[in-house]
Amino acid sequence: MEQRKLGDMIEAAGVSKIEQMQDVLKEMTRSDLERSMLSVKVVFDGATESGNPTPWRIRLKSWLCNVECTRRGIPPSLRTLPDLNDDDRTQIEDLFAIDLQWLSARYPDHQPLYTKWNGLWKRSNPHSTIRYVSQNYPRREMYWMCKGLSISPEQQRELSLIKRVEFSREVNRLTAEKESVRNRLSMTYHARGNRYKTDDHNATIKRRLDIWFVGSLADWKPQRTADLYRAKTGESITRQLAANLIQQVHRDIPESKPEPRCQRAKKRRSVPSSLGSFG
Repeated sequence: MEQRKLGDMIEAAGVSKIEQMQDVLKEMTRSDLERSMLSVKVVFDGATESGNPTPWRIRLKSWLCNVECTRRGIPPSLRTLPDLNDDDRTQIEDLFAIDLQWLSARYPDHQPLYTKWNGLWKRSNPHSTIRYVSQNYPRREMYWMCKGLSISPEQQRELSLIKRVEFSREVNRLTAEKESVRNRLSMTYHARGNRYKTDDHNATIKRRLDIWFVGSLADWKPQRTADLYRAKTGESITRQLAANLIQQVHRDIPESKPEPRCQRAKKRRSVPSSLGSFG
């Protein structure tokens, strides 16, 4: 049985019900909102495992939780979202909608390369365009989607699904390395003298771990790192504090420090020219 389209589902719920649910979400603390997102993910992933459709009420709750995350400035890449199921067209459309809603809300003046996709930035009914875009997946590669949307690497790193494969691999790598990095940060912290320690060592280690994660996504730019840190944790830090924390992370995790641009250029120049020829 075909599941209801997201736009139809929102329309069927009615303006009054939607506004009521949005008011409840606005009053939630960040931790309560994250717990709500996690409960939605559990139902989605359970439905995927069992082969059953996800209940429409859960899908509606997921959509509104994500709209609230956008309102709070939390990008899709830093949210707790269901795992992608390529066999579930409805779920694919829902995940596309989450990414595209973020783009249209955060970048209202953005112009996609493909003019047929301009409907994403129209308040009246973007869901028909969302459905049109999502139907190209997986027949079309993600780089084609990114080209059509004309989104920058920085914007792609904010998204959960619509990004080039190298950015997806980057997030997967960071997620896989997170626990080992936490352990290394903890060991280096406890190996230092007491004068370098804070009253709450767990909070210090967690902050450095979060900086390592978002700093990697921000190319270690201090202001961008501070912005993503606030999106991930809800805590605001200054550009200078972000820069100081980045230095601490690079000291404790030396391989996280990017090579200077001059060294990268020297490596490119040192590649033998014969590698690029066939003669």
